[in-house]
Amino acid sequence: MALVPTVRVNSEPRLPLKHARVLVVGVGGLGCPAAALLGQAGVGRVTLVDGDVVALSNLHRQLVFDETDLGQKKAPRAAAKLGAQYPATCFIAVAETLCEANTQEILSEHDFVIDATDRWATKLWLHDVALRSRRPLAHAGAVGWHGQALTVVPGTPGCLRCLLGVEPGIEDPSCQEAGVVPGVVQTLGVRLAAEAIAWLSGRDESLLVQRFLYVDAQRGLQRVRRFAADPHCPACSQAYDQHANTLV
Repeated sequence: MALVPTVRVNSEPRLPLKHARVLVVGVGGLGCPAAALLGQAGVGRVTLVDGDVVALSNLHRQLVFDETDLGQKKAPRAAAKLGAQYPATCFIAVAETLCEANTQEILSEHDFVIDATDRWATKLWLHDVALRSRRPLAHAGAVGWHGQALTVVPGTPGCLRCLLGVEPGIEDPSCQEAGVVPGVVQTLGVRLAAEAIAWLSGRDESLLVQRFLYVDAQRGLQRVRRFAADPHCPACSQAYDQHANTLV
């Protein structure tokens, strides 16, 4: 039995949470809290994708794991532990890295995608594939004391490339290289799960669409800021039909 069998909202849900399928890409500091909260909410199926193994340096921020998990694949260990804790949710492990050969098929089997990866190149690639696959995606990223989150919904203008630029040229230190404050990734992981639940529940007004959450733990700040959709964005504008409100 799920700890929260039903999430009650005042809008028409897209589908019951117990029938929903959420894909979590990355089972680290962001993905661990997001996956756990999806289980708490009673989401029917959560697929965890990660090809890495648990390292000692992960344990301060990846709360699903402990020292008994060291050296083991993250996705199967997280699926086993979360499945035992939240038996109403089916946790499925994919212990490999997404690539061009498998991503389209995996995304097509899910209703919502959570980007909990830790590399900008991977984030932008997954973002673009989700848009092409017509799958809504919640993004979060964090390094050091700072992080951000937003949601991209196909058919609605405004995406990660609108915010950052088509070729953002962002330096790409990982949490492993640059470090990250555990509370930052946990805060953003909670928001990732909330974005998935809001979309599945039909609470579109709650989503971070054309808005992003900015977290600055060093100054104790959390702010939601708006950004403008780029009318020439190659990721979202060309696929958006202003009149039909659908992807073309």
